[in-house]
Amino acid sequence: MIHSYLPAWPLHPDGVFWVGAALVLATLTGESVFRFLKWPRLMGYAGAGMILAAGGAGLNVYDLQNSARAIVDTALAVLLFEIGHRVNLRWLRANPALLGMSLLESALGFAAVWLTLTLLGFAALQAAIVAGVLMATSPAVVLRISSEFRANGQVTERLLLLSALNTFYALLVCSLLLGMMDADGPQGAAASALHLLYLLGGSVLAAALLAWAVNWVERHFDFR
Repeated sequence: MIHSYLPAWPLHPDGVFWVGAALVLATLTGESVFRFLKWPRLMGYAGAGMILAAGGAGLNVYDLQNSARAIVDTALAVLLFEIGHRVNLRWLRANPALLGMSLLESALGFAAVWLTLTLLGFAALQAAIVAGVLMATSPAVVLRISSEFRANGQVTERLLLLSALNTFYALLVCSLLLGMMDADGPQGAAASALHLLYLLGGSVLAAALLAWAVNWVERHFDFR
């Protein structure tokens, strides 16, 4: 009877456990790298990820993704909200060349990756999806490095703006290409494009309403 209350042995941790273990290991590694080597903590995070990836051959990747989906979605939501909060779109009005610069660098990066993968024998659509992913400049890296070194100024603000725009382009392109991959014929591709526009329009409308609500609260209430 006593043994029925004890966990079965050997233990079989699920995906949430491995996500928590990864976070703890990444934090310890990042702090150690920063304190003893004076390197950015991000290098420790990357090293911890490489160690876990090398030793995780026995993990079921699909179970890990399903069990950790809520954690990943929450982290992405917080990250995108933070990068959006830091971006000042008035920069584009004052300097429209920044928008052209972001489009040009994203297009050149997309073309370079797509051409390289197609020359290596990958299918055109698969190469385009990978190229779309690599268009993005990681907002997590930019935010972490700028916060850690207390970077502030025009260069940092422009970097945050370009990172946000590149991420937006990557999400848009990848969503469109994935819809085309799953579509059955031209009509399916058109339906996927319309669905993407519907989601994009709804997201913009929701963001505008939320921004208006936050500004209204800030104007009428003093939380200091």
